[in-house]
Amino acid sequence: MGETPEQRVEMAFELKELDVDCIPINILNPIPGTRLENQRPLDTDEILRTIAVFRLILPDKMLKFAGGREKALGSDEYSGYAAGINSTLVGNYLTTSGKPFNQEIHNLEAAGFVVK
Repeated sequence: MGETPEQRVEMAFELKELDVDCIPINILNPIPGTRLENQRPLDTDEILRTIAVFRLILPDKMLKFAGGREKALGSDEYSGYAAGINSTLVGNYLTTSGKPFNQEIHNLEAAGFVVK
């Protein structure tokens, strides 16, 4: 949404101080007609670095992949789990469509993950 990497780190430390158990990781998907339609999306490396930093700061918390990941990461979507994601929101999101549950489970297993 236009925040700096430093602001993302600051937010992770704020969440740690608040002892939040589950942190949804939404990735901006600029939509025409919204205030953020012209916001430059983060590149794949920046998204994965952000996830890894959150995992380092919040080692025992649930980092939940949420909206925007499919479009923002494309074929690198499942790299987010290697970076530190340990939960996912499945289905549709507030403003965008996601994958159906069965397809998400299949994709995770095909990527080598054990789904519980």
